[in-house]
Amino acid sequence: MKTKLSLLVTLITSLAFSHEGVELGPNGGRIVEFSNNETLHGEVTVKGGTIHIAVLGKDMKPVAMDKQSLTATTGDRAKPVKLEVTKDAK
Repeated sequence: MKTKLSLLVTLITSLAFSHEGVELGPNGGRIVEFSNNETLHGEVTVKGGTIHIAVLGKDMKPVAMDKQSLTATTGDRAKPVKLEVTKDAK
């Protein structure tokens, strides 16, 4: 009985801490795909209540934003709220 209980606790703990399928970027943020061919990625991090999205290339290095734009929305799909997006060269 103790062996089964120990095995169950170990299994549940390992599942709780597993992050299978979640790719982390160079700043520790979650990677999202911005292109169909995996040449453009976004790394999403949250710092001090601000969401930071770094645009990364295929090599996971920052990409200069020139003519591209980024739109972010939040809230319910019935009443989406457009977030303010500012460009930061950091």
